[in-house]
Amino acid sequence: LRPGDDPRPRTTWWPVPVREGALVRLRAHTRADVPRIVEACSDPRTRHRATGLPDPCGGRTAREFVRDLRLAESLGTAVTWAVADRDDDRLLADVGVSDLAGSIDPTGGEIGYRAHPDVRGRDVLTEAVQLVVDHALRPVADGGLGRTRLRTGVAWTDPAARAVAERAGFGLVGRRRRDGVRGDGTVDDVADYELVAGERT
Repeated sequence: LRPGDDPRPRTTWWPVPVREGALVRLRAHTRADVPRIVEACSDPRTRHRATGLPDPCGGRTAREFVRDLRLAESLGTAVTWAVADRDDDRLLADVGVSDLAGSIDPTGGEIGYRAHPDVRGRDVLTEAVQLVVDHALRPVADGGLGRTRLRTGVAWTDPAARAVAERAGFGLVGRRRRDGVRGDGTVDDVADYELVAGERT
């Protein structure tokens, strides 16, 4: 910026508001989360399910991940929360809404989520995704993202990820055959879910 320049952002800049649940606190990622990010992206089960994770996954990669989250927020394309333990602020998972500037559906968004391996099966993601969905569907005037339709796609053979989507109110709308490449190079079907504002059960 130079003297006299308009200081307002030239893109939609989504904030990362704190959201509180019974089990978790959603907040922006910080550098303090880096060791837990490294643990999560180094986990064999995570690496099997996810594509594009660097090998090895180290501190530099995790710091770049946090930096890229801030960039996406500043460009209006995504908002991602650190899901933290309410007692000790330890990183438990990541939940985000991406494709916020979609050219086909500018009022839609895609929910993505991933848990740290030591909290699987503890309903942490269920509560976190519900909090994010609530925020995403809330009107912009009320501090939300103003989305009218959300979608998520998870591996057809991943019952835990599918249960998270279903508990958050998403309905199954389709099955994409052999469309999900896993981290180990195998291919899986994808379960497509969607949630339309006003139709949440």
